Amino acid sequence: MPDSEHVVPLTERKPENEIRYASFGASSTWGATLPSRDTQAYVKVLSTENGDNYGIRSSGPNYPAACTETMLGDNEYDVIIFEYLNAAGAGLPELAQRLRERFPDAIFVMLSVYNGEALFTKYYCGTDNVRDIRNPYEKEYGRKFCHESEYKTKIMEYFKENCPDVLTPHEVYVKNMRGYLTSIAKKSNSYVQEDEGLRRTGEDFIRYVDNQKAHDCTHMSVEAHEDTANQIKDLVRRVGVPKTPRVNPYSSSDHCLNWFTTGKIDPGLRYSPNGFVEKMPNTQKYALTFKEDQMDKWIEMTNESKQKMFLFVSHMTTGPAPSNVKYPKAEAVDETGEHIIHLDPVAVWPGLGNKEIHVTKLTSLGEVGPGETKRCYFRILEKDSEWPLRIVQVLLTPKDNYGTSYHGLKEKMVADA
Repeated sequence: MPDSEHVVPLTERKPENEIRYASFGASSTWGATLPSRDTQAYVKVLSTENGDNYGIRSSGPNYPAACTETMLGDNEYDVIIFEYLNAAGAGLPELAQRLRERFPDAIFVMLSVYNGEALFTKYYCGTDNVRDIRNPYEKEYGRKFCHESEYKTKIMEYFKENCPDVLTPHEVYVKNMRGYLTSIAKKSNSYVQEDEGLRRTGEDFIRYVDNQKAHDCTHMSVEAHEDTANQIKDLVRRVGVPKTPRVNPYSSSDHCLNWFTTGKIDPGLRYSPNGFVEKMPNTQKYALTFKEDQMDKWIEMTNESKQKMFLFVSHMTTGPAPSNVKYPKAEAVDETGEHIIHLDPVAVWPGLGNKEIHVTKLTSLGEVGPGETKRCYFRILEKDSEWPLRIVQVLLTPKDNYGTSYHGLKEKMVADA
């Protein structure tokens, strides 16, 4: 809860059916696993007509932090929800700040949603007793393991026979992240809404997973989306939205292009003739990649603004290393060949242990002066990688950094706490 909760008098409130909602988050907010994300994602449960979903799959908050103006344009909102527990250090403070500057009277809610699949790893009781609950059943049950009866029996045995007061390494991480989320919320005058993922009895644990986690044991279930929407409605009804909330100009401009879910690239981005857009296998996601030939591989973009901007690319990565690195090591160089930027193919999301992840990573390619065009060339340093270099977003923004890398998240949490 913010330090000082401002309750709008009933006579000065906007009617509920006119309240405008926006949600920012990753796959759960986007609506992964839902039969109908256009009606069942929590922001659509809040308002089908006045609820806008800015969730991006396999992504953190640094893209919307850098591209707030591009994404929202002239849209105005009264309630804004954020869902970025694991990736909070990679741009959430910057995103919250830009949106708070734009909407000083809006209600901000930060969700602390426990990652279901990462719950079930090794449990440490004392120094010698180590129990691995998930791995023996992973091949048999696949991603649906947490809803199987045999797995639930193992969970109950663990809680009865071991030390349920000792948190797993992931749970320790989640507790720390929730503390960090609270520090961001305090600075941005936001509410924090936590789910029940840290309950410590077997019955509560199983009830939580069955009700709140989808069939893949990772994303929010239909019930979880409904519960989240109902809790936000209760908050909004208690606090109230003013009839005429203030809306300020954006504190900075940006120009971003995103073809991750559409496969359509705006003409503002130009690329070499050997570049092409393709759908990633077994997904509904698209990427710009390049043919393996002798031609130069490049992109270029023009800064049409009157201020210095920074060019970023968002490229796909996998992890953890070394077993699940499928993209090649690569580097980008400017036209002089002197400014070299490494494109790290390794994804690191702290707290997820050995869970395989496939996510975007934002990398700065350097500054672009007003009216200038910047071309960057890509060199592929590994020829035998399983997948090619894949670029999914290109950004021009006024800052050279939007959040720490995942490698530096622990240090940032300590520094910002």
